[in-house]
Amino acid sequence: MGSRTRTNSTSGQACIEMAIALLVLIPMLLGVYDFACAIRASNSISNMSREGANMASRLPDRRQDIMNALAVTAQPLDMKANGMIYITQLQGDKIVSQVGWQSGDLNGVISSRIGTPTAAEPTPVAHGVNAALGPTQTAYVVEVFYNYHSLFSSSGLLGRQLYAKSLF
Repeated sequence: MGSRTRTNSTSGQACIEMAIALLVLIPMLLGVYDFACAIRASNSISNMSREGANMASRLPDRRQDIMNALAVTAQPLDMKANGMIYITQLQGDKIVSQVGWQSGDLNGVISSRIGTPTAAEPTPVAHGVNAALGPTQTAYVVEVFYNYHSLFSSSGLLGRQLYAKSLF
């Protein structure tokens, strides 16, 4: 009889240990999953900006079509609800023209980080673009913004708003 009591208490102890271990492991696994999703989103927008800059340099008159195509390829990211794209044409260090993505819900909410032409200053100097362009050379900058929503909080290790910029 003594051995039966010992077996029952051992299995009960194993269940309690497993429950305690799961209380630690499940949040840790969810954190790893959330971090992996943030890295995937960051890689996606980085690839979008590179491909967009490449396409903008080849098809400068079709910028809205390029941004629409980039947004479609961003799956599983919801670019329409959480993203914004800008294509900016530079000549030398000046912004010649800039087009924002018209189809996104954040149009007008998020502004370009390199600068925006205004009526007072139609060709401002581009900020944060380290390109050694001559005054007659043209380049295209594509900026992609994405508001990432974490499982645990609005601010994670990568920040709430992911950003990628490419120059071509």
